[in-house]
Amino acid sequence: MQRTWANEGRAWVRLRLSRPSPDEADDVGLGCGPQLRLHHRRSGGKGISGRINIMAACVLALSTATGIAAASARRSSASAVVYSAASLTARHPVNVRRCDGYTVTRGTFAGRSISIDQRLAGTMVFTGKITSRSGAGVVKGTLTVRDSKQRLRMKGSYRGLVVNGASLRGLVTGTLYRPKESLIGTASIAFDPRFNSAGVRIGVDSFLGAAVTYGRLPKC
Repeated sequence: MQRTWANEGRAWVRLRLSRPSPDEADDVGLGCGPQLRLHHRRSGGKGISGRINIMAACVLALSTATGIAAASARRSSASAVVYSAASLTARHPVNVRRCDGYTVTRGTFAGRSISIDQRLAGTMVFTGKITSRSGAGVVKGTLTVRDSKQRLRMKGSYRGLVVNGASLRGLVTGTLYRPKESLIGTASIAFDPRFNSAGVRIGVDSFLGAAVTYGRLPKC
């Protein structure tokens, strides 16, 4: 059986029932390439999978698929692979300054985050300082996620590098809450040229290798 929901012509969600797993094992996954795929197979039962065609606001149509995947909440404190994707917009116009040959951009961005782990699903906020010269540089900031009751579910720091002026690649380290666990993961943040919006992916993209050089950073 197959069902499709439309979302203003920008994204679609397709859920389909599949056969039970031969080994009756739980299977939860989220893959991302040109499309974002969310899959959940319950023990001894039918599997459910979802596929999201990502555009500018790539994750706003995922609430249904997220609810299904969230039903498979982790049953132990063992280490597990987690994923998250978010579409953010600037809360206020970003602050851009030229300082000692660098462009320093500061801003706060917020939006909807989806994940197979409920602690990474909710309202994500990224606050950061991006320092670049000729399109390359470094970034540092913070990432938080709060649920619908405004409870803090994730708090972490973000450190990384800037390539092509508005594309960030880095590492997020922090803490997940309810239950409490430590988090470390690769994370990419892609801004539009005017820094009005951004797409965030934690643990989703293949982490493309990149390296930059920089001198003494300005204190501004």
